[in-house]
Amino acid sequence: MSVIPFQGVAIGSWQDPEISLWRHFAGRKSLIPNLHTFTNDTLDDTLDDTLDDTLDDTLDDTFDDTLDDTLPKPKMSAANTTTTTSACVDVKSQTRSHWLQLRASAGLQFDKLVIGAAIFNKASTPSDTRLLVVRRAANEDYYPNCFEMPGGKVDDGETIAEALERELFEETGLTMVRVLAQLPEITYTTERTILNDGKEVHVSKTACQLNFAIEASSDPITLNEKEHSEWKWATVDEMKTMQMTELMRQCTGNALNWAQENLN
Repeated sequence: MSVIPFQGVAIGSWQDPEISLWRHFAGRKSLIPNLHTFTNDTLDDTLDDTLDDTLDDTLDDTFDDTLDDTLPKPKMSAANTTTTTSACVDVKSQTRSHWLQLRASAGLQFDKLVIGAAIFNKASTPSDTRLLVVRRAANEDYYPNCFEMPGGKVDDGETIAEALERELFEETGLTMVRVLAQLPEITYTTERTILNDGKEVHVSKTACQLNFAIEASSDPITLNEKEHSEWKWATVDEMKTMQMTELMRQCTGNALNWAQENLN
């Protein structure tokens, strides 16, 4: 198996069944907010630390379309966002539930696992390296019209690699060729109100987004208009003035820094 090194990350051919992804780092100390404690007894069995998947579709912070339109709009808690160095992830074998269990065993509780794909358009000089970003549709509950990297939720039973491939194709029409490197992850907390037995209940969920540098096909980019309205190959300087959350600005900055050091 041929292996291509990228600053401590070894990636085999994407088609090779022995593909491995590892990252070595020293002194990792993640400061990740504790999972919100729910006090509503009627939700104890569905919102406890075992992460009951039967409410996954109704509690999801980006894909749920079943909430009562009269309820307050969901929001992200900016006070509970952070970026951390990523622990090693085996993208080919780790499923959503496996990853959540591993983090729980380390004392880190998450309700949801999300992935982000960093795709680059290489340039003649490192400073001109461009990152693919897509603009969220105007009707999105969370951060409408903001730019972000392609990505989304890892579904139950799906490996991280499968989620990367699926989300990339669904949002851009591009096919994933291989994973180049694992980038720093981000964690955040979302809040929303749902109906439970006719009563409004406040729900808080903690999510972790794993980010990866991806090599993708050179097919034409095709957006899902229900989710995104625009795409752009953006440089570091352009990213500074684009409409996006500060947390996403950190993600894109991390991705472009990696690309400038490794792809040119």
